[in-house]
Amino acid sequence: MQYLYYLLLLSVLQSKVGVYLSDIIYFVHIVVGVLEMSLSGSEANKVRKGKRKLEDIC
Repeated sequence: MQYLYYLLLLSVLQSKVGVYLSDIIYFVHIVVGVLEMSLSGSEANKVRKGKRKLEDIC
């Protein structure tokens, strides 16, 4: 019974906070995308090389 109560509470909270949450998640996605684009030159290449080295070792 308590489980159902929590589900109901969660759905009410989600309907009120869901709008804000979706905006925040959207904003975070944009920030991450911009960071990835700015890092794509140097950092991303290092990460790719590191992944390749790990794959070769394994």
